[in-house]
Amino acid sequence: MRERGFTALEILVATVLFAVLLAGVSSALATDSQTSRLLLAHFGPEMRLGSALERICTDLRMAGEWGEDRNHDGAMQDGEDTNGNGILDADWSLADGTAGQSSITFNRRLDLTDADGNLMVSGIFSRAVTYRISGTDLVREWRRTLPGGGVLPIRSTVASDVLALRFSRVGQLVTVELEVRLPESISRTGQRTATERVWLRN
Repeated sequence: MRERGFTALEILVATVLFAVLLAGVSSALATDSQTSRLLLAHFGPEMRLGSALERICTDLRMAGEWGEDRNHDGAMQDGEDTNGNGILDADWSLADGTAGQSSITFNRRLDLTDADGNLMVSGIFSRAVTYRISGTDLVREWRRTLPGGGVLPIRSTVASDVLALRFSRVGQLVTVELEVRLPESISRTGQRTATERVWLRN
């Protein structure tokens, strides 16, 4: 009768099989990681371009040409200071007929909801939001009103390696063009321009 346990040969065979399996898994992971890096290097800039353009257009879809200035007279009237900051937030900076402007400033319309997603207040406007190029970065700048009435300036980089940002307007249609630098493996010209159009709310 044989005692329970493993012989040295069985342990050796199991160890060799485990080593072969581990080498195969490591090789697959290394290849997968290398493939991921190559795909990211190739398509990453394109994805960042699309993401940056969508960020601008999402903000613009919530913008209004007149902001809080509901009667378009340039002076604050009762009921126009919807966010309660004591300022008439009407910072739209893209005139009708403008072509190729390199930055834009506007106020976003905010619809506030409760924790369950129910609409509480509609038509509150933010302080000014600005998109512009700083060096080779596309930046978004805005100022947040703090609970005590103070103001916190916020600046975030939306995209890097940006060559140009252009805004044009015809009537209520705004065209946004974003041009970025791409690796030559993706583009023979080393650059790519993406365009999106947004209809203004008011």
